[in-house]
Amino acid sequence: MKAKYNGLKVPPGALKQVDSMEILRAWEVDGALHCSIRPDIWEDPGAWGIVLADIARQVAAALEEEGVGKGEEVLAQIVEQFTKEVAAAVPLPHGTFLDD
Repeated sequence: MKAKYNGLKVPPGALKQVDSMEILRAWEVDGALHCSIRPDIWEDPGAWGIVLADIARQVAAALEEEGVGKGEEVLAQIVEQFTKEVAAAVPLPHGTFLDD
């Protein structure tokens, strides 16, 4: 049986900007994270830290909008769990990087 694609909409700003570029897609598949990543978009790998922080802020704002809690408190929960996960002795994921 073929899976139903549950993709999200492209943000309006990305549709308006001619040179916009998708850098990350993530799916939950049977309890595991599956990603498509453009890892070489920036020379400095530390730039991904900025992206992850921006994503955390946007998730916190969205959850606040959904009534989950105050954005700042939700963000603190996200950062706390992120810090624990990064510190955990979990091996880096392995997979196949696909060309465009």
